[in-house]
Amino acid sequence: MLQPPEGELTESSGSCVPNFASNELNQQAQEDELLALRSIYGKEMSEPSGAEGPVFEFSIPLDLSPSLQLGAAAAAALSAIHPHIEGAHGQSPSLPPIKLRVRLVRDYPSHAPPLFSLRSCWLSDAQLEAIAARMDEMASDFAGEPVVCAWVEWLRADAADVAGLNGDDDAVVLLPGEE
Repeated sequence: MLQPPEGELTESSGSCVPNFASNELNQQAQEDELLALRSIYGKEMSEPSGAEGPVFEFSIPLDLSPSLQLGAAAAAALSAIHPHIEGAHGQSPSLPPIKLRVRLVRDYPSHAPPLFSLRSCWLSDAQLEAIAARMDEMASDFAGEPVVCAWVEWLRADAADVAGLNGDDDAVVLLPGEE
């Protein structure tokens, strides 16, 4: 029986034997990426203790149009939750950052993207879904390569556009039910 070269995937009885060389390369790529992320994002990045696998979170302020406004209820609710928010009703707001949580899976970056979740107290589910869909596309575009830094920079610079917040001079952040 022919033996595959060392480190290659082999199939036996319907199960795959892991590619140890690839796992080691993934682990090294993950360590390199984490080192770079810590260096670049320092205060914007945290690493929760007790998390399974490499897990980290970012607090990312979005670049928002100066013409963006808060609806009255959104301004009141956000001011109550986050007293440091600048901008009252009818003025350009300084909104809380979006939260990105990332978990690096064993096969990342060679065969799988990292897992991620997004949170925001002021973006709607539809807006978060649109942002997540674009991040999924980016992961496909970066297949086999680290993608987390690209995600963070894209979120900061372009996510507001995808969420429909920067394309309209009359854009207003409203809470559900606010008209």
